[in-house]
Amino acid sequence: MNKLVTAIVVTFRSKLLIDQCLKSLEDEGVSQMIVVDNASDDGTADYVAKHYPHIQLLRNSENIGFAAANNLAIQQLEQADSDVLLLNPDAWLAPDALAHMQAAMRSDSRIAIVGPSIERDQQLEPSLLLRPKASASIQFILSGMRAMETGGFAGEVAPNYPWSSITDGDHVRGSCMLVRYQAIQDVGLLDDMFFLYFEETEWCLRFRNQGWRVVIAPDAQAYHLGKASVKTQESLPSLELMRSAVLFWQRVYTKPQALLLRVLLWHMVLVKYMLLLPFPSTKERRKWLLKVASLSMNPFRLPMVYTNARRPPKWEA
Repeated sequence: MNKLVTAIVVTFRSKLLIDQCLKSLEDEGVSQMIVVDNASDDGTADYVAKHYPHIQLLRNSENIGFAAANNLAIQQLEQADSDVLLLNPDAWLAPDALAHMQAAMRSDSRIAIVGPSIERDQQLEPSLLLRPKASASIQFILSGMRAMETGGFAGEVAPNYPWSSITDGDHVRGSCMLVRYQAIQDVGLLDDMFFLYFEETEWCLRFRNQGWRVVIAPDAQAYHLGKASVKTQESLPSLELMRSAVLFWQRVYTKPQALLLRVLLWHMVLVKYMLLLPFPSTKERRKWLLKVASLSMNPFRLPMVYTNARRPPKWEA
């Protein structure tokens, strides 16, 4: 059953995490695996080559981002009847998880993406979400980006959570997702303009817009540590989150909605900056706020903040 699944794992400084991920795939009977290493400087690629010589390893000389690295692996595939499993290096599958996800995929030929139940920090993570709304994002910004009940930028949790059967939504978490290859041929690859964050959300919405279904198979269980790679960076990962949020608005919402969100974000961060101005200890935070204000106007002008990273080629200089 699992012979028609190709698992893709994108790594960056993942040497200490990769064993549990890859061994879970082996335990699930996955015969074809591709690891794409984004120029890790901790020996991740060499470790995979030594301990997993049967796994196809693609070494990037630069960190090209999550979307572009997955696309590189997807483009290696040739079987039109296969499924593609995208799995983060800090995530792993419980026994029979893949079988449950494939069973859900086979239940309807219009299902393009299947996500599992995901446990994070020993708690079940709401991993099936509805289409983000511009109005909710506006509320989120006006709340100082603290009112998580508005759905934030990601969208609200799909109804009937926790789910007991196959349930439809609009997008799943990108840490673990099974994708029908034929659907990828219809919709296209991940948008490599996203370096990190929101790429799977935009991708799922494209599938939905083309009439494909995005579902969760709650009987399938996966585990996710979360943000393990970005924790190895000195810079604030939330800067990349904000950059991708602005790009996401431009991709998904109408031009007036996207412009309004960017203007609101710009004003919100400047208000926060002024409130922090009297406190010398907030210097680094204020510098970060100024960067967010800048990228709210143009998310592509700021340099990458990740070690050995390469901008997507379409970004402006």
